[in-house]
Amino acid sequence: MNALITEDVLQMVSKQIDALEKWGHGSQELNETAFNEAFNTDKYLYGFFEDNQGIRERFSNTMTWVSGMDAMSYRHILAGFDWPSLGEATVVDVAGSLGACSVKIAEANPRLKMIVQDLPEIVKRAQDPASSVVPEAIRG
Repeated sequence: MNALITEDVLQMVSKQIDALEKWGHGSQELNETAFNEAFNTDKYLYGFFEDNQGIRERFSNTMTWVSGMDAMSYRHILAGFDWPSLGEATVVDVAGSLGACSVKIAEANPRLKMIVQDLPEIVKRAQDPASSVVPEAIRG
């Protein structure tokens, strides 16, 4: 996590005022942010991640670390929605990274089919047995 903060986030923070002066407070464009100023790119954040493995991995590793914090525990997602009320249904986890959250939902709700969507490089990592977090018993 420290690498993401020191190498990436602090650069974005330092460009916040520049971005506001350039695009104002109301821009809804995905590529008009402090991130774009910091990294001198017209790509939106996740598009940039696709071409820049280092920052993508730092971000992904940080999200995995954050998900282990008590405040971000998957138990909140399990308790915060009545998953069994969906019956036999398909749930799409958009930007679900390696699928850890979907695994917890699927394990607690075996009638649900989970689909995890993410960037192509993240999907490759999720499908690689060396980095997959999906137990063999529930892989589809």
